[in-house]
Amino acid sequence: MSRLKTGITIVFISFLLLLAIELSLRLFWPQATVISFVGPSLHIPLPDTEIGSLPRPHAKAIQTGSEHSPVEYVLNADGLRDSSPHRGDRTPGTIRVLLLGDSFTFGAGTQYENIWPVVLEQELTKRGCNVKFVKAGMLGGDTRTEYLFLQHIYPKFPSDIIVVVFLPNDLFTNVPSRKGASTEYVQTQAQSVGWFRKSEDLHSIILLERCLLSFDRLYTWLYLISPRSAYYTTPPSDTFREKIAHTEQIFSDFASYCQNNHSELIVVSIPQLFQVIWAVNGYSGPVDVDQIDRSLTKFMETLGGTWITTLPFLADLQKHGIETYYRFDGHLNKSGNVQLGIFLADKLQSRLSSRTAKTVGAGQVR
Repeated sequence: MSRLKTGITIVFISFLLLLAIELSLRLFWPQATVISFVGPSLHIPLPDTEIGSLPRPHAKAIQTGSEHSPVEYVLNADGLRDSSPHRGDRTPGTIRVLLLGDSFTFGAGTQYENIWPVVLEQELTKRGCNVKFVKAGMLGGDTRTEYLFLQHIYPKFPSDIIVVVFLPNDLFTNVPSRKGASTEYVQTQAQSVGWFRKSEDLHSIILLERCLLSFDRLYTWLYLISPRSAYYTTPPSDTFREKIAHTEQIFSDFASYCQNNHSELIVVSIPQLFQVIWAVNGYSGPVDVDQIDRSLTKFMETLGGTWITTLPFLADLQKHGIETYYRFDGHLNKSGNVQLGIFLADKLQSRLSSRTAKTVGAGQVR
């Protein structure tokens, strides 16, 4: 009986201790992501039968979390996180760029003025490029939904250049653009909607996860025991080949759309944090974090488009002690956004300057 009492006492004291830790975290160091909406909308994505979801016009929300200060999300009348006014037609002498992507382009976790599309536009303007970006990042998107969204938004904002932002996680859900959304994409959409609700996880559990994920070795090990490892292991898996083929078909559709509308196609590839960590540490094993970029770069060349990979650049920053990602959230942080915006300005400046000079000389765009 005395052992039973001792056991009960230990369990009770442990429970009180864990409860005290949980309450202390909630009061003094909250770990959960919390979204507070301004207005009647319940979440930002607006259900759409064809695309899956569309950004909700005039939505406004404030996000708080343990990895960053409060972030405000404000969408305009077109459902875009873009404070710049855009005319329906093209402005003579100005290059319009339509920027399509997922939450990395939307700028999840970062104030609007610091997201890389805004930094990129400002940098190019400072360097003398007469350019305007239509910032059409959408939460939970993949390459297929971005192609469908292109058809939805391009007629509103005809553009000289279409920039598609690709992330390796697009491969996980991509299916041919003529088919319905994959099961994986539907699940991703559900998660993106849930991302805008208060997390129900215990704050102590979230803190424990953050601590564990702060170790590079453990972070990469956890990633490699997940189904997503199939996209990086060597030799390439059947799953990898299938998803690459699906993605190539979607980019072929992008290229055809651009050609039909006399627009240039550029793809910017942003890596997952896993790839950056692996590249920085030079881990050995049957893993190739560059194989997705290599495969799609070659294919994009056959389409006459441009593929810009950012993995070497972001890995170099990390190697020099510049943290560019939120470790737990996985998105680019403020520093990562700013650095990426400047990097892409370097990549695009000469191309856009040449285009601007031609359009000014001609007195019109195209």
